[in-house]
Amino acid sequence: MRIYQARRLTLLLAALSSAAALAGGVQPTFTYQGFLKDNQAAADGAYDFEFRLYDAAIGGNSISFPVQLDDVIVDDGLFTAALDFGADAFTGEQRWLEIAVRPGASIGAYTTLSPRQELTATPYAMALRLPYEGSVASVDRPALKIRQTGTREAGVFQINSPINAMDALTGYTDGSGLAIRGWTTGMGGVALLDIPIVGNPSDVIRCLTVGTGNAGMFEVQNPGNVRNAILARSNGIGYGLWAENLGPGVALMASATQAPGAEVVTQAGNVPALQATNMGGGIAVQAHGNIVTNRQIVSNVAAGTPPMQVASSTVIPNFNADMVDGVHGGAMMQIRTEGTVPAGGTLTLIIPHYRPWTLHLSCGWPESGGLALVHGFENDRFIGVVYMKYNGDGTAAIAGAEGAENSNTVLVTFGSGAYSPYRVLCPNEAAGDHNIVLSAPATGVELYYRLSY
Repeated sequence: MRIYQARRLTLLLAALSSAAALAGGVQPTFTYQGFLKDNQAAADGAYDFEFRLYDAAIGGNSISFPVQLDDVIVDDGLFTAALDFGADAFTGEQRWLEIAVRPGASIGAYTTLSPRQELTATPYAMALRLPYEGSVASVDRPALKIRQTGTREAGVFQINSPINAMDALTGYTDGSGLAIRGWTTGMGGVALLDIPIVGNPSDVIRCLTVGTGNAGMFEVQNPGNVRNAILARSNGIGYGLWAENLGPGVALMASATQAPGAEVVTQAGNVPALQATNMGGGIAVQAHGNIVTNRQIVSNVAAGTPPMQVASSTVIPNFNADMVDGVHGGAMMQIRTEGTVPAGGTLTLIIPHYRPWTLHLSCGWPESGGLALVHGFENDRFIGVVYMKYNGDGTAAIAGAEGAENSNTVLVTFGSGAYSPYRVLCPNEAAGDHNIVLSAPATGVELYYRLSY
């Protein structure tokens, strides 16, 4: 018995597309129709068929598993077979079908028909009818996989209607995975987002979240990579990077464990490397820690306004700003320290020897009454004794100055009911820094002080 296949075959791939084939749970099955001759005559009766899929017309590799169909009815040479090699068998590459056949009542070997039949790509496109929507319950393969082995795009999603306000591509998930993910194993980038229209005012990319995570995260995981996690560049007059917080949080936070938290560099020599502006009139820059500079600190303020003011709740014993203008440090800087001395306690204030200064004192905080003012003079030669008392209504009274002292330690005792002397000393430059010792009355009233120099 000689069995062979007619050279002209009709091949119908009605549902070969994996996307369409998987819709509604339908298996990726396609229909094969052929014409079979037995001993030069059209075959009739039952025959067993074995179908194999290959990646080449001759030789090559077998794709997927063989499909065996027993007792297929052949009528006047015509037969029809439903074939399913699995969705993973068709990934866009060329495929050839090899057929082997034997009489249905036989248990012998199959006769392989020649040549193999090429499965063309045309039926793939015929199977996907748009618009299309389907669902898949697969747990071992993607619902849709498109592989390009040529030199063009794997897929293009385009809206040609200018009145269409919908998205060209949408991805979302109800699970814990990513809605959209892209990666590359080559040397190209992962994504390029571009607006080529000059007059388009829209954002190139927007990241929004109503959850508790970050709206965006950029991380360099290669410790040998010396490039930036984010490079923001502008060729216009706008900002290269703009940070805005409409809530109570910080607009921009920089943190590092082995280097400065932030470094600001400008290539232009006539503009500031860092410019801070508070539109509400408050503090433009606030530093919780040291500020170090190897160049000038320049302040453009009106005459009579201190260019820098330092406020502290504790004594600042070593704030060296001498000669910051090249002439006189005291004329350029104002340092203020304030606080309280508990009843019966003492506190020592240290003032550099070259500073003119003002000391404000009261029993209780300033809200309780007026302040007594004591001044150290700029000529660095004033020595005096001042008598003060607590009036009982929160105010302090000054009786006047008398006498002279020669000590570089001044004791200030705040009395109650009667004037108690305290001595204020502003020695000459040769005497070195001097101390002011504040002693609060043991009457349960705190001694408030504010020292400016």
